[in-house]
Amino acid sequence: MEGLHQVIDYNLEACCKAAPQQMDRVRRVVSRVPTEDTRCLKMFRKAVDTILSFAFSRFASSTMDLSSFTSEAERTRCGVPEQAEHPPSTMKTSSASRSNLLYYLLSLGKDNASYYQGHISAASEPDERFLELTAVLRVMSVHIPEVEQSAARLAETAPLFDFPGVEGNGYRSLLQIVDACVVKLLEANVYMRNNREKFHFRVHSSLTDIRNYVEVLGTLRAMLKYTERMIDVEVAAGTHDLFPGNTSDDDNSDLLEDWLLRVETLDQTCFFGSCTAFHVCPSIRAALHTITTALATFAEKYQSLELENPGSGPEALKYLGSNLLASRKFIMDPELKAQALVTSTRELDITFCKAFWSVSESRFFEPVHWWMLPKADLNREILIEPESFTLPKIALNEGEMEEEVFIKPPSAHIGERPLMVRLLSTRIREGQLFIDANDTVKSYKLPSRVLPKSDYLLFHAHGGGFVAQSSKACDLYLREWADHLQIPILSVDYTLAPEGPYPRAVEETFYAYCWALRYAHKLGWTGKKIVLVGDSAGGNLVFGVAFQAFAQSIRMPDGILALYAPLFTRYTPSPSRVISLMDPLIPIGDFLFAIRTCTNYRSLFSLLAESCF
Repeated sequence: MEGLHQVIDYNLEACCKAAPQQMDRVRRVVSRVPTEDTRCLKMFRKAVDTILSFAFSRFASSTMDLSSFTSEAERTRCGVPEQAEHPPSTMKTSSASRSNLLYYLLSLGKDNASYYQGHISAASEPDERFLELTAVLRVMSVHIPEVEQSAARLAETAPLFDFPGVEGNGYRSLLQIVDACVVKLLEANVYMRNNREKFHFRVHSSLTDIRNYVEVLGTLRAMLKYTERMIDVEVAAGTHDLFPGNTSDDDNSDLLEDWLLRVETLDQTCFFGSCTAFHVCPSIRAALHTITTALATFAEKYQSLELENPGSGPEALKYLGSNLLASRKFIMDPELKAQALVTSTRELDITFCKAFWSVSESRFFEPVHWWMLPKADLNREILIEPESFTLPKIALNEGEMEEEVFIKPPSAHIGERPLMVRLLSTRIREGQLFIDANDTVKSYKLPSRVLPKSDYLLFHAHGGGFVAQSSKACDLYLREWADHLQIPILSVDYTLAPEGPYPRAVEETFYAYCWALRYAHKLGWTGKKIVLVGDSAGGNLVFGVAFQAFAQSIRMPDGILALYAPLFTRYTPSPSRVISLMDPLIPIGDFLFAIRTCTNYRSLFSLLAESCF
């Protein structure tokens, strides 16, 4: 028993900062065990596993060295070799800790497999659950050495792809996802070992958890192998580019073909079932589970309507309420949800993507907006006619004569058309035109109701992959912004693809920006400060506006806020593209549809993608 107390003290000293109350509880439990108690070994295992469970949670969110969390006795029992000394490198330290935990997971798997193999050998008719469990654990034991080897190499080379002073890139993110999967498998195997002899233990439940995460580990193993291929390309070229072979299709055609045939054809269902978003924090995980369930439910209704009457799929929005009630089968069976989601995103067309991404604009959510969002005195759509006008040119050198820049309306692909923008303001300001309940245009002239013009204007471009959503869908946060900032907000409704592919959206957003500069007095704005804001595709567009303003020497925006903007829209293999295979918010099939629809990109990638999807 004295040795047990020494082990507990050793681990408590390392873990006290992680969870002091829980560690004290373990100390008290162990101190009450008599020296002659024959259950000493079981208590030893339980105490060490309790400590490790807290270490696992810390490991999932940090790169600290966890060798100190596993006692020397436990490492000896599990057959884990002593950790060699490493220089103080974050990635190498993390790699050593990962190796220790993988060895520990391997030993746990062998222990559980041996236990149930004994039950199989002793029974005249083996339990099918035991047979499946031992098979799954054998598969896990095959994956672990390969994952360890690939992860070790990735950990060694990932720092070479960092920006100066920033320890972060897609390779590091992929390693964190692998770590999260290992932690989940450790937790499941530790739970099984500690409870397998108890009467209330449910083998099927633990089998399901382990099987699902072993499938995830197997897919991650394949993804790691492909990232090694990308690293080989960069090492051979003598560069450290996150986009290997980033010159032309001819230069990286082999890599693209390997990507499409090996990676994008992987079975992604393991990422969208009960393991959905396992690598993110619990609060976001719950939201993503809800979104994927809604997507699978909507896809089922969409497909049924298309079969009954081709072209009627978007009408699934009308049945949104009943669809939510029908989603219980996907809640009860997450793997069925995963299959429906992967099938829909790979087989359905862009119309399905546009319909689902526009669900927040349906009448179902209008009462929610009315009750929960701040009230706005002004929330009006303005139709901008396609007419030319001039703006003053910025003088680059002193003494230059004032010139003007001629601004033409957008004309790409579909010719000149009116452009819709939305003006929001919580309070009415001078110069703004409004529509009252009788749909008549008037100006409020009462001093008590009209505020002076604002010195600031927020210019907004919505997201949606260039193919969906509108300024109305962004009411959820635009009203909050307008209420908090107390400034007018102008949001542009650019033409969506495929009706208006690139560069139509860029032209229209730039034209709306120029119109705001030209007619600032109509917006309740003095013209002093303007900030561009865009999320996702909108972030791409606001950068395009800034580039156009610079190229034409007109006034530049005073600031840009681009939220998760895709600034490299060409579909080139990269570590972040690998991770996108498991993205529950924008599945890879939807992403491919959006890119092809927006850019009309026809190349080797397009031909292979069409054959794969």
